[in-house]
Amino acid sequence: MKNFYFIVLAVLFAGFVSAQSTHTIDFEPAGTGADWSWTVTENGDNPPLEFVANPENAGINTSATAAKFIARAAGNPWALCFTDDDGEFTFDATNAIVKIMVYKPNVSNVAVKFEGMSPAVEIQIPNTLTDQWEELTFD
Repeated sequence: MKNFYFIVLAVLFAGFVSAQSTHTIDFEPAGTGADWSWTVTENGDNPPLEFVANPENAGINTSATAAKFIARAAGNPWALCFTDDDGEFTFDATNAIVKIMVYKPNVSNVAVKFEGMSPAVEIQIPNTLTDQWEELTFD
């Protein structure tokens, strides 16, 4: 069983209200994301996404809370969690960068997938650090 903390999806969406604004999903109790409905699928018995104390709240991620996704050994290689609670938005040249912070015990691909366009867009990149926060950028 692998613990995968992420502060996004700490997904930092580079805007969808106006050019170059940011939209942060931070999982803090009074913030954005913790009260959304999250679905875990393709992951063995599909344990729920948890909101836990940040395992290392120094350095690049000083938030108090992180989302914890546990990838089960019995799950598929593409085990995932997602939400529809962030609503719809349109990507363009001014807001096409998505950043997430991950804290993982091993190096493996991290993917983001955006649906609602044809075809859906999925980008995978590996983390390079273990047992510490790393910011990954998806363009």
